[in-house]
Amino acid sequence: MSAKAKILVVEDEPAQAEAIAEGLQREDYQVITVHSGPEALEKFRRLDPHVVVTDLRLGGSIDGLGVLREVTKSETSCEVVMITAHGSIENLSLIHISEPTRPLYISYAVFCL
Repeated sequence: MSAKAKILVVEDEPAQAEAIAEGLQREDYQVITVHSGPEALEKFRRLDPHVVVTDLRLGGSIDGLGVLREVTKSETSCEVVMITAHGSIENLSLIHISEPTRPLYISYAVFCL
């Protein structure tokens, strides 16, 4: 991934979206933030990001799994990183990836306390 990779951050909590974006921008990533699933899909189709970082639980008609499904249907090499403050083994069972994916190394992690 180049130093100027485009990352689409999908987070319905504006303060969280801003914190994630600021951290990634400090690492020289080009960051686009949106606050809903439908907005994420519109930006994804228009801007062709390298990575989508999406919250699992988004308010509205399309949640993080919906974003993941649409991105993986596309013909791009975009990677998806799922984040959540509601982590559990049950949430992991919701995510089924039918093909092996390339490892993704991220130089920045956000921990919510």
